[in-house]
Amino acid sequence: MFEVLTESWSRRMVGDGQILSDITDDSSPFEFSVALDGQRELRMLTEAQGSIPSLASNWRAAWELNSRLERDFNVSLSRAHLIADLFSPQHRNAKFGLWHAACLRPGQAPDFKLYFNPDAKGPEHAQGTTELALARLGMHGAMEWLREVGLARGTQDHIVYFSLDLADHGQARTKIYVAHRQATVQELDAVMATSPQHRKGDTERFCQAMTGDREVYAGRPPITCAAFVGHQSTPSTVTLHLPVRSYLDSDHVALERICEFLPEESAKIYRLAVTGMIDRPLERGTGMQTYSSFRRQHGRERLTVYLSPEVYRPA
Repeated sequence: MFEVLTESWSRRMVGDGQILSDITDDSSPFEFSVALDGQRELRMLTEAQGSIPSLASNWRAAWELNSRLERDFNVSLSRAHLIADLFSPQHRNAKFGLWHAACLRPGQAPDFKLYFNPDAKGPEHAQGTTELALARLGMHGAMEWLREVGLARGTQDHIVYFSLDLADHGQARTKIYVAHRQATVQELDAVMATSPQHRKGDTERFCQAMTGDREVYAGRPPITCAAFVGHQSTPSTVTLHLPVRSYLDSDHVALERICEFLPEESAKIYRLAVTGMIDRPLERGTGMQTYSSFRRQHGRERLTVYLSPEVYRPA
């Protein structure tokens, strides 16, 4: 699966200066994540790139990959085609056009998602672009929720990603990611609490476990992800993503805090994932574990951690 998603650049040499991406802090063009909720799930996020990377050539390469996924994995692009022109990157400072993700579970076929850039035509158009996309998908109510809850703090809240499941069945999700600058735990909880699966105290407990006592997240902003199933007006789940690399002293501290939060068996699996991937002492800096995220789903706590390969990390 990884070979399929990275075919556009995987045979180039690291260091040729061409396979850089905004997916990770050090410009690595892919990222793994591990989701644990009593079961295990491996996800990979990648950026297709043109032979001479640019916003335009990468966008074309992404749609070539879409065609391959449609042909070889029977995904549906019908919803993506409805909104594609809205997200075609036009602004010179847009950091990406389109990313692909695959979710892998034992014994199951992979699921695929697309990530569009709401800033594609400029950050000042992010909300308007998102509103038009939701309207085309028949999701007018979701934008009302976004205005009243996700973007309730005005300019301190900004839409950063617009994601679609590559499916057209009734359970296909549309996900809106919002970065919350200078947010308090209480403000984050106000967004999380709109999920029907939320439990009182979850947000504070997760934030305390990951980053300790903190009145305001004054550095890199936390992100909430609201997932709307079908044409829902309110999200079925809301996920909180904490940028742990910005608030902890080292990847070793992050690993220990994450493992403390997880059940014992899940913690063992997670340690294997981290130690099998990293090639430096965990105490030497932060950045390999980028985000830790939490939500409740089907009555279970679900923790996901995002892992950078650090391809371009300085020696």
